[in-house]
Amino acid sequence: MWVAPKINLIDPDFGNWGFQVQKNTIKDVDKMDTCHTVDGITLLEIIKNFDLKNIDILKIDIEGAEKEVFSDTSQWIEKVNSIIIELHEWIKPGCNRSFYSGSKGFEYEWKQGENVYLSRNNTIIPNENN
Repeated sequence: MWVAPKINLIDPDFGNWGFQVQKNTIKDVDKMDTCHTVDGITLLEIIKNFDLKNIDILKIDIEGAEKEVFSDTSQWIEKVNSIIIELHEWIKPGCNRSFYSGSKGFEYEWKQGENVYLSRNNTIIPNENN
């Protein structure tokens, strides 16, 4: 039986909207205060648990965990037609590289505010003003 890994929610002092996740390791726990410990789950596990054949729009705002989520997308990225993501390179260097390496194959890319939009199959397309 699969057991979800424990992940710490930590407060890196970015304000109310800047909580992050961090795997439970002794050296990491000492650095910042843990607000809560939660069960973790991968995107692939969500897709399998809900028997998702396709995801029209995947919205991601995960405060730096983009680096881990996009490190290996081989088993799920083809199911996603559009991604809207807020990248956090300033929090965790390597997030941008991981995201762009793991999200190849999208026809459209544009930015609006803090969000990066990727789309294929005409799911969503950029506005002429973007």
